[in-house]
Amino acid sequence: MYGILGAAVVLTVIVFAGLRTRLSPWLIAKIDGNSMYPALCHGERILVRRRDASSLRTGQIVLVSQPTLTEAGDWTWPPADSPVKQRKLMVKRIAMMRGQSVELLGDNVNASTDSREFGLVDVEQIVGVYVRRLLLWRKTNPRTPAVPAIPEAKYLSQRPFTLRTGSEEA
Repeated sequence: MYGILGAAVVLTVIVFAGLRTRLSPWLIAKIDGNSMYPALCHGERILVRRRDASSLRTGQIVLVSQPTLTEAGDWTWPPADSPVKQRKLMVKRIAMMRGQSVELLGDNVNASTDSREFGLVDVEQIVGVYVRRLLLWRKTNPRTPAVPAIPEAKYLSQRPFTLRTGSEEA
């Protein structure tokens, strides 16, 4: 009896996983780089919901196909109907919408390749809209510094020092 029950559970998990990957409106993406800092940090994982073009709004953070630069200096985009797993993706913010095209910008101007370089993006290249950060994927919160706020505090407590104010003479 347990053999049949175990086989049914395994089959259910396989079928559910197959349906989930094909039909799920949810995606998980990992941030690689600092182009969206401080909104999103390198190494964070985010939850993205697939959306149609009619629900896009200025100011939203989106997951979008990444263009490639050809030897001729032109930007080419992958086919919009290609599977998401076969495309390189990037995360940007919608700065402006013009019909079926959007201008995408990174929050960190100095570390972002965005519409200032590759121009307007067709809304068909947008995979989904950012929903929230997933902190469960990291051992520590990436926004918490790895070192104490005052790294020299331990060092200062181990040696005598004199605190001087501006009113005292040296």
